[in-house]
Amino acid sequence: MHKIDTPSAIAGKFVAGDPQNGQAATQINPAYMNMLQDELVAVVTAAGSIALDPPGTPVVDQHHDLLLQAINKLIAAAGDSGPHVTQLLEGKELHTTLYDTVHYRKPDGASLLRADYPAAWAAIQTSGQLAASHAAWLATPTLWGPGVDATHFNMKDLRALFRRVDNDGKAGALGPVLGGYKANQNASHTHTLPSDEADGSGPNRIANSDGGSIDHAPLTGAQGGDEANPDHTSLRYVIRMK
Repeated sequence: MHKIDTPSAIAGKFVAGDPQNGQAATQINPAYMNMLQDELVAVVTAAGSIALDPPGTPVVDQHHDLLLQAINKLIAAAGDSGPHVTQLLEGKELHTTLYDTVHYRKPDGASLLRADYPAAWAAIQTSGQLAASHAAWLATPTLWGPGVDATHFNMKDLRALFRRVDNDGKAGALGPVLGGYKANQNASHTHTLPSDEADGSGPNRIANSDGGSIDHAPLTGAQGGDEANPDHTSLRYVIRMK
């Protein structure tokens, strides 16, 4: 593309002309108009699936918004292929409460329409993490849920949970199955029970030779907070659904 460069143009601009001063109006030659037409047609055809009006179509019947349609379509396509380079069902950690709610959803167990997320629903069915029934999902909501009927499905519910890398067959690994859930617990261990030693006397004394026994399960003093957890912080986590 270039600015108008016919002899009657001034500094690349169109002028109306001034007969009193001998200034001619800017003339437009076919080469310049063809250049403009080719530029506009290139934008429309680049958008794809937008057809130009057939030759001979009356002006009143022609579309006057093809360029606008093309620009909007190109912008939408750039949005899909630009920041959204993750694959479907891939998760993202965000350090903000604001995120792209068109392509991503929080894993909060929400019930969604399959028709609204056809590609995601197709991927979920082959993910190996789809619960066998709605009741099974209620028991293990970290899986995808098949929904309450044939038109819905449920997001995973991962709220307030730590994530763990799949053991992928590693020997001795004790984590849950892929997409499964394992409740919090501490590894099996013991504590030393503190005790004091003192000599007894009189009829209440128990001597080793007497063979007496005490049958009870003493407890150590309680320590700790309201949950077992490592040092941690909280982030926003979302899953790509479109």
